[in-house]
Amino acid sequence: MLRALGPLRFTDEERAYLKAKVAHLKETWRTDREVHVNALRLSLGSLHDRLNRLTDAFIDGTIEKDLFERRKTGLLLEQKQAEESLRELQANGHLIPDRLSEFLELAGSAYFQYKLALPEEKRDLLQIVTSNRWVQQKNVEVTLAPAFREVANRLENSNGSPKGNRTPVWRMRTACPGH
Repeated sequence: MLRALGPLRFTDEERAYLKAKVAHLKETWRTDREVHVNALRLSLGSLHDRLNRLTDAFIDGTIEKDLFERRKTGLLLEQKQAEESLRELQANGHLIPDRLSEFLELAGSAYFQYKLALPEEKRDLLQIVTSNRWVQQKNVEVTLAPAFREVANRLENSNGSPKGNRTPVWRMRTACPGH
């Protein structure tokens, strides 16, 4: 288990980088969230106007009933999706930076938590961090949950050779905009 959880540990440099990035996200999140909420409200207004024009066209007899029903269904579906996104963003949108911070804390400390935990706590931790666990003869195999697998695989071979220099993905993305 420790071998599977080991790649989740962060170096001091990674920890400092992630702390700064999360702090920046928390600072900008409120503004970004407001922009997104306003965009969804504008979209809902536009959808409402389109539904009204569609209804007027049907009443005036410029479109047939089957075309009206198809377009109305599509617009109502778009409207429902936008309303759900708006509700979710208004209700829980402020939690996203905090949830990210909690996830990174758990990922970075999973190895040591497992090492020091009681058996029940170890089971609970593995339920969260892994997606598959199985035993074959005397071998224990685990698969990290997708989000934790991404953290564990943050080191990539950056030059293509089998034993090349391993550079953290976050450093490559910072150095190479667009990645």
